[in-house]
Amino acid sequence: MAKVKRLDELDRRLEGSVSKWSRRKLLTIRTVLLILVATLSTFGAIGLGHIHGVRSSYGTKIALQLNGQSEMTESQLRKVVTSNHLLVYWAGGEKDARYLLSSTNRAAIVLTILPPITVARSTRASYPEITTYTQSDAFQAVLSGGGNANVGGFINDDGNSVFFTKMDPHDVYVGIRGLDIELQIFNPSPGQSLALAREAGMLRPIS
Repeated sequence: MAKVKRLDELDRRLEGSVSKWSRRKLLTIRTVLLILVATLSTFGAIGLGHIHGVRSSYGTKIALQLNGQSEMTESQLRKVVTSNHLLVYWAGGEKDARYLLSSTNRAAIVLTILPPITVARSTRASYPEITTYTQSDAFQAVLSGGGNANVGGFINDDGNSVFFTKMDPHDVYVGIRGLDIELQIFNPSPGQSLALAREAGMLRPIS
C-alpha cells in the first residue's frame, strides 16, 4: 500500500506541469509498476511457501531418497524406483529392513540394505549392498575376469556369469546374460555374497 501511495503522490506532483501525452505515458508506466509490485508480492508468498516446506516438501523428500540420504521402507523403495524409471536389482525385500538408494549416477546405482530401525546402528558398520552397473556385454566382461589362480568364475543356474576373487570373499560380480547389466554384490559376512550369486532366481529388478 505504501508503494501505491507514493505513486499517487507522484501523479499529483506532475499533474499540470506535463503535457496530456506525458500524463498518458505516466499513467501507463504507473500501471506497469502496479502489476510488477503485485507479481513480485505473489512470487514472494510462493517463495515463503517453499522455505517453510509447504510446496517443496514432497520434492525434497524424493531428492533425499534418490541421493541416499533418507531411509525407506520396502514400499517406499518400490515407489521411488518405479516412478523414476530406475533399473535397480535386489534379492527381494527383507522383513522390517530399511533401504538407502544412491542413484545420482544412473550408470552405477547402489542399494544398501539396513537392519530394522529397532536395531542399534553403528557408523563404522558395513551393510549389504547391491550395485547395478551399466556395462556393455556384461556377461562376457564378467566371465573373462576369472582366468587366473587367484580368482574364481562360473555360470550360475540363471545362466549369468559370476566372478569373485579368492582374496576378497565379500564382493562378487554377476554379468546378466543378454543385457548390458553387471551387478556387484557386497556382504560383510564372508561367503554370503557368493551364496546369493549362486542361488537361482534371487537377483531380479525391483518392480
